[in-house]
Amino acid sequence: MDLIVADSKADRGAYGDGMANKSNPIYRAWAEPNNRGAGYVAVWIAPGLVADIVRPDGKTPAVYSTEFEAELAGWRRMAEVLNGPRIRANKQQGKPERYVRLSGPELAEQLRAAGITPSFLAYLYATSQHRVLTWIDGAEDVPHPIRVLLALFRADATNIDIAENVTDKVTSERKPRRLETG
Repeated sequence: MDLIVADSKADRGAYGDGMANKSNPIYRAWAEPNNRGAGYVAVWIAPGLVADIVRPDGKTPAVYSTEFEAELAGWRRMAEVLNGPRIRANKQQGKPERYVRLSGPELAEQLRAAGITPSFLAYLYATSQHRVLTWIDGAEDVPHPIRVLLALFRADATNIDIAENVTDKVTSERKPRRLETG
């Protein structure tokens, strides 16, 4: 993807306040003068996101002595957000997660231990193969029922046969193959 850098107030929002439109196709970081004293604060925006100020503690904006340091901090924060795991909305609201989620590597290991492929899991769970791969890559959270389903499959291979028979009866989709064991 090409990096589009622009430097007009329209790209940063009205009056340069950084509150650009969510559909803004701009990856941008910049420094704004600190309105509470000396120095600069770092601001960043990416497509689909609202502009944000760098806040290391999550509350207080960081203040940098030069524009360059502030802009660099904005680029770094954007990279952290874009390359890091997705933040769940309920964590931002202070609600604890109800279940501990499987990580991507844990899911891959449990699939291997159960003797099924990601395609076959997608078939049984009535989702796309792409969705299962995003779980394995860590781009999306693994739903809790997947943990339960895989535990049942590992406990007794007959459970895989039962799930396969139930799914076969209610789908017209072509069935993917299971792993060959033996």
